[in-house]
Amino acid sequence: MQQVEQESQFWQGAPVAPALDRASVTATSTKKPRARRPFRGRIKGARLRAYSIAAAALTGALVYTVATEGGQHTRASNPLFPSIENAAAALGLGLDQIAITGQKYTPDSDIFAALDLQSARSFATLDADAAKARIEDLPWIEKAEIVRAYPGRLDIRVTERAPWAVWHRASGDSLIDQSGRVLASVKNGSGAGLLRLAGEGAAKEAPALMAVLARYPDVARQLSEAERIAERRWTLKLKHGITLILPPERESQALSTYVSDRSVQALTAGGGFAVDLRGTNKITLRKLTGPSPADPEAKS
Repeated sequence: MQQVEQESQFWQGAPVAPALDRASVTATSTKKPRARRPFRGRIKGARLRAYSIAAAALTGALVYTVATEGGQHTRASNPLFPSIENAAAALGLGLDQIAITGQKYTPDSDIFAALDLQSARSFATLDADAAKARIEDLPWIEKAEIVRAYPGRLDIRVTERAPWAVWHRASGDSLIDQSGRVLASVKNGSGAGLLRLAGEGAAKEAPALMAVLARYPDVARQLSEAERIAERRWTLKLKHGITLILPPERESQALSTYVSDRSVQALTAGGGFAVDLRGTNKITLRKLTGPSPADPEAKS
């Protein structure tokens, strides 16, 4: 924002002439004393002061508007400033054009609604920080940047979240990102190629599970679905037909036992087994039947 500084000049009266020595004035002097104009300078000074007061009043109105978030906290006083938007527009602070970039899944209308342009139609009344926070509250938006490009243009640049998994619940399927944030509802069976999560609480606990699986890349690469059981523990379904039943705690220790046991790896190489890792330093194998084996103890 360009700020125009108005110079305030105060008229100073002419210096007072030194007192004349009576002896220097002769009785025969014919030069008449010059007439004084006592009000001319005062009028000029009064005008300058009036301009300064008017500028200060306008500046005060703008500061008041910004400080009270466009008058939102003083709605009873709004009629006192009926032309603040007009004044801002006259100063080149009006919002005439808005450009949005970076969005793919977020509708433009949602971003415009988050800007709340009904309450702020100029840079003087726009609370950029609050607008940024509202935009980042939208499901897909990870980061928003608001750039004021004068005169009259506002650039909105957004970065959207990446879909990471499909979360299946009784209420339907949802897309989530890697932090567990729900992005959108999708039809059952959508999201081919994405990890599938199931069960209540799965989205919230998935980031912690993935942090554990990062230590076991072979298991992580084979993971096709992670089911949260009773909001206590995980059952992992691998692509080659192996189901790993993890304990409520000690997930990392259980996975370490599984990947380090060569005999178990050999026995389960053909798939179709449930590997129960809930026992301490103990592995129990169960043969599974059917094309889509379920957790043999899903209620536990």
